[in-house]
Amino acid sequence: MATPGHAVSLEAQIDEWRSFLRRRQAIHAVDVTELEDHLREQVAVLTDAGLATDEAFLVAVKRMGALDEISREFAREHSDRLWKQLVVAPSEPGGREAIVPTDAIVAFALAVAAAALVKVPALFGLDLDGDAGFYGRNASLFVLPLLTGYFAWKRQLDRRTVLWLAAAFAAAAVFANVYPFAPEGERSVARAYEKAFGIARDLIYVEDQYLWSELVAQGIHDALERSPALRVIVVVPRYPDADGALSGPPSRFGQLRAVRLLQRAAPGRVGIFDLENEEGTPIYVHAKICIVDDTWFTCGSDNFNRRSWTCDSELTCAVVDTTGTDARRLARDLRLEVWSEHLGLTRESLAALDPPAALDLWTRTAAALDAWYAGGCQGARPAGQIRAHRTEPLSRFQALWAEPMYRLIYDPDGRPHRLRRSAEF
Repeated sequence: MATPGHAVSLEAQIDEWRSFLRRRQAIHAVDVTELEDHLREQVAVLTDAGLATDEAFLVAVKRMGALDEISREFAREHSDRLWKQLVVAPSEPGGREAIVPTDAIVAFALAVAAAALVKVPALFGLDLDGDAGFYGRNASLFVLPLLTGYFAWKRQLDRRTVLWLAAAFAAAAVFANVYPFAPEGERSVARAYEKAFGIARDLIYVEDQYLWSELVAQGIHDALERSPALRVIVVVPRYPDADGALSGPPSRFGQLRAVRLLQRAAPGRVGIFDLENEEGTPIYVHAKICIVDDTWFTCGSDNFNRRSWTCDSELTCAVVDTTGTDARRLARDLRLEVWSEHLGLTRESLAALDPPAALDLWTRTAAALDAWYAGGCQGARPAGQIRAHRTEPLSRFQALWAEPMYRLIYDPDGRPHRLRRSAEF
């Protein structure tokens, strides 16, 4: 009879053997239980025949190895044990060598099927040269379903799982073809800004998360050159959302270019600001609003950068007030509401300001807060949340690697190639 110590050792070894089987995705839990019952029966028979518990376990695993290739893999993985000597032996006929050719045949058949599948659209008059868009949208559907089928066969997935996978690929095919991408992209958001900036005369107010790239700033730049009375006020975050040693420089590169373009176009007519709360903690600006001449404004998901205007999926609402000048309320009320919060003043005191006086007020409010900090925060804190925004400059080395990362990864140009050397959308 086995001693209690032997029983503990046996249970520990069976538990480890069971854990190994459960890690094999091709084996279901019910099969593991059945194999374990068979193993325990073998151990019981051998111990009744007079073998010690450890010896009976090893011999039982040896016999399981002859019955099931998985036990052989278990022995190979634990090569530091006696099982390697007892279990790892030349494979019997019908073992691994018999499986490999089957795998190769199935893989080859699926590869041939993928090649044939590419030709199927030609039966319906779709030519690879003339219908490149169709083939581009569906390229993955010629290969991935067959690749998925191979793994489903290898892992012996149940029928329900296979049906769910097939349904997913069918849905992907429908969306790719019933709702295709615009042939040259969709840039209506960018064109809306282009039109609004093209008729701006008095004031452009922007709150945005980024303000990147000369391309995006070009419309405002052109408006400043065309309209000498135009004033521009922009509110952005003090720091980029990702401002690490590697993530910060590419973000700042894009903003430095945009800000420099605007300030060079109209010194004294452009104000760039950021926000902080009463405790001095910077407020991260995630808003995306733009107000032009208290007549036109936008609110949505788009940011002022190339990625948002030419690559990403965005949704923005543009509202234009076509009523008489005295009746225009929506864009103006929005501006006054936001300014009242940022400047710490009442809407009534801000309503009568013309754009030059408004920009002067913003500049003086930010300067007063800067002076309060410079003086050691003596006395009452000046009203308002705004600070003059100063984008941290880049060193020459940072600019060397930040520019390609910015242009290729952070803020790529999604316009057609024929437009990329212009400022058009």
